[in-house]
Amino acid sequence: MVVAAGLSLASLLTLGRWFGIRPALRGLAQTGPYGLVRHPLYLAYLLADIGFNCAEWNGGTVLLTAGGWALLLYRIRAEEHLLAQEAGWAT
Repeated sequence: MVVAAGLSLASLLTLGRWFGIRPALRGLAQTGPYGLVRHPLYLAYLLADIGFNCAEWNGGTVLLTAGGWALLLYRIRAEEHLLAQEAGWAT
């Protein structure tokens, strides 16, 4: 979970003012963690969820994690659709 927190912080610092709650074309980050991974924030969420479920394994945490990822997959799809319109974005 510590690695996930560090990756989240590095990703957010790289995005700066480009970060937003709703998917939108604010710019295309290609440095920092974004130079290595297409969606480092989502990778950080995955790592944190794995760490949390290893520490607090029960049916409730699994259901909450699954529900959160269902919503996140919807967001990823919407974001990919928007970013595909950016000239530098490789699909």
